[in-house]
Amino acid sequence: MATVVSRLPAARSDRNFFTGMALFFIVISAAGFWQSFYLASWFGTKPLSPIMHLHGVVMTAWVLFFLLQTAFVRNARVEAHRRWGMVGLLLAGAVGATSLATVMATLGAGRLDKSVPVEIFLVFPIGLSLMFWLLVGCAVYWVRDAATHKRLMVLATLATMATPIARLRLPFLPPAALGGNIAVIALILPLVLHDLSSFRRVHPATVWGGGFIAAMLPLRLLVAHTDAWKAFVGWLGAT
Repeated sequence: MATVVSRLPAARSDRNFFTGMALFFIVISAAGFWQSFYLASWFGTKPLSPIMHLHGVVMTAWVLFFLLQTAFVRNARVEAHRRWGMVGLLLAGAVGATSLATVMATLGAGRLDKSVPVEIFLVFPIGLSLMFWLLVGCAVYWVRDAATHKRLMVLATLATMATPIARLRLPFLPPAALGGNIAVIALILPLVLHDLSSFRRVHPATVWGGGFIAAMLPLRLLVAHTDAWKAFVGWLGAT
């Protein structure tokens, strides 16, 4: 009986944490794209292309969907959470696809940031889409292991926060994608602390998923300087 009672605060803390992360993702997304997307007409921002609008809608749908799914679990509506899972798969596919399409549209319109080498400019969003898909795919594979599944989904969504964080232009972070990705790596720490508080150890999904996100930053920078990547960028017509 004592064991059951002792698990209740831990379970409540778990639900609070993941719901809090979902709300955090919404706040970051809104803050990063407040002027350029959500209230673009109010601020007189330069109109976005249709594909950029679509990507903004898809990403908004994703973070709201993530909150909905955590709310289902928080309110013990596990069956509803599972039924909506297929919607999540479709949205996850659309997140990565529209992200890549946005990159290609930016490339085609000649709107690349001239201050950043094109090889580095492209390696971040393309790598992000692949990273997001892989983390979501692993989360689906381990869907029957709730602890693993939800951590991988949090990490997948956290990875996408690099872009809105970069747009905040925080003074203590490097500019552009580099700063956003460094912030994402730092934001793995709350999940680590939650694991330590709940289990007295870091969950394997946090170790491997968080480690993967952290490793992808230097890996992308290394890839950007390879001849193979430069040839790929040239094939895209970006050079």
